[in-house]
Amino acid sequence: MDTFLIKKATEHKDNDDDFSDSSSQLERESNAVPEKKRRTPIRRYDEKYLRFGFKCVLSKIEKELNQFGKFLDMLRFVPVWLVVTAGAVCVSLAVNPGAKGRLTQYGLNYANRVAQEVLKTFLRNLTIPDISGNQGSLKYSLKNIHSKSVSDIVSNVAFAPAESGLTIELKRFGIDVYTDYDLTYKVLFIPISASGGLKAKISDSSISFKVGLGVDSQSRPDIVSRRCSANIGSFSLEFKDSNLMNLIKGLFQNNLKNKLMEKICPFLEKELNENINAKVKAMPLTAEFANTFVIDYRLVAPLTITSNYLESSHKGEVFWKNDLITECPFTPNPLPDGVDNSKMVYLWLSDYTLRSFVYVAHIHDYLQYTISKDTLPESIKHYLDTSCSSKCAGIFMPKIGEAFPQSQLEVTIKSTSLPEVSLSDQLYLSLLGQVNISARLPSGDLKFLISAKMALSMSGNVNIQNNSISGNIYDFKVKLADVTSNIKTVTVNQVTDFLESGLNILVIPEIKAIAKSGIKVPVLTDLVLKNPEVKFVQGAIVLSSDVIYQNIQ
Repeated sequence: MDTFLIKKATEHKDNDDDFSDSSSQLERESNAVPEKKRRTPIRRYDEKYLRFGFKCVLSKIEKELNQFGKFLDMLRFVPVWLVVTAGAVCVSLAVNPGAKGRLTQYGLNYANRVAQEVLKTFLRNLTIPDISGNQGSLKYSLKNIHSKSVSDIVSNVAFAPAESGLTIELKRFGIDVYTDYDLTYKVLFIPISASGGLKAKISDSSISFKVGLGVDSQSRPDIVSRRCSANIGSFSLEFKDSNLMNLIKGLFQNNLKNKLMEKICPFLEKELNENINAKVKAMPLTAEFANTFVIDYRLVAPLTITSNYLESSHKGEVFWKNDLITECPFTPNPLPDGVDNSKMVYLWLSDYTLRSFVYVAHIHDYLQYTISKDTLPESIKHYLDTSCSSKCAGIFMPKIGEAFPQSQLEVTIKSTSLPEVSLSDQLYLSLLGQVNISARLPSGDLKFLISAKMALSMSGNVNIQNNSISGNIYDFKVKLADVTSNIKTVTVNQVTDFLESGLNILVIPEIKAIAKSGIKVPVLTDLVLKNPEVKFVQGAIVLSSDVIYQNIQ
């Protein structure tokens, strides 16, 4: 019988039939009584093997094919502030951005290289769970499914201005998948079994699709597939230890190849439009800092895509954490350009970001300090004592110690006008405020002592650390005016020395801590900024950096 089947299979070797997947039809054919002049048993036998090859191999290859979706996901390491530009666009706000981000072609090339390595590593280590099933009297199982070799993947990611997005291409892609198969089947009540190894080889394949970056009705990022094409250059199945299967595979091999090609683009489009798009929509558009403030990275203009870079314009305004509605009463000035695109990513932060920060801090009385024994650590509480043998208020201002011994001072500092911030060659901050000094007597009564207007100025620089833009305050000065005192012999210099020393011990460390905590650069946790540079330009800070994807050695 095998000789007859081989002969019959050879006669039909190059014919590709379109077979239905209906299991009910299989059952009817299996139970039908063959007519004498029809070669029904032989035809059923061929179809059953064809269906076995189609169903089992397609199931296996489809699971393998699904991993192409991982390639898209690997591109997510592009900084969030660039992916978010896909859509959270407040087009109605015709204002200058407070912050701006740019991904250059150099950065996109790195994204492409990382995606290649991630995809190759993933596929080389790929294993697929065992597959088993049955159709009618056909029972099959596929075990030990794994990839054995992956060809070099040639990929390219490019800006697509006409599509308002990106073009992603994979070329000359190939992979070999191995599995052990085992099947049993009955022909005219005669049990037939086959087992051995199976290799599915895909080579010289290509995928090209264009991704559009847009916005949904709720101003959230939106990624959509524009166009997709796929081609499998070569597809072959090789059954080990089964001449019969290798002879009849021509009946379904091309059909299976075409079915696979038909499934590539729909799968990628679904993966992009649903799964990856959902991840993009979940990306944060704000960043919290100092546990009190929130910087807003929403967009104020559509995304700009050229052949050399992708650029986003962000609001860049700082809000009070518990009030994300009230806006500051001023707008940003135009941001400078003038970068050479030699780095992967750029981020501009205008003085508007800092000005909105000090505005919010001022109106919410964040720039108000009450310094008392109750607010100080145990180690420095003595600083407010009017009686001591070492460094304390009574040493700086002896007349207060004489008039109010065994007491503790309480100092209140509050900004009285909006602080001024400027960026030129460094960071400057000046604050006008009111300082009041009182004495808490042993009886518990509070005695007013001194009141004065205070001008506090600070200067510093900016650096990048742990993916955060942080500040370093290295100089500050205090000046007092209009001093009113109940202690006539206390001089302005004495009060100034006490306040400067007190600010150094109590206030400046807190301000430095806030500056050092910094503002997170909106990139994903998988990214590390490499060799970042900070440049001061008029009215703005420009951060330029390369990046490293941590999951690639």
